[in-house]
Amino acid sequence: MIYKIILFIFPMFLIELWAEKKTNLIRWRRPWKWYHTLLSLTVKSVLNRLMIGAIRALDEKVEKSS
Repeated sequence: MIYKIILFIFPMFLIELWAEKKTNLIRWRRPWKWYHTLLSLTVKSVLNRLMIGAIRALDEKVEKSS
């Protein structure tokens, strides 16, 4: 699961990093660094997958009891 998430997030992160370095489209505030973005995207994606997994498990449980 982690490998899939990293493979999905890494291109987004590289595009954001390129946009921040080469254009004026993105400006990070002083305490914010590139690794904060990478970590926050990873945590968000993991939490999304966990929530979807929990909803699917709950749905299966409800269907079995019906």
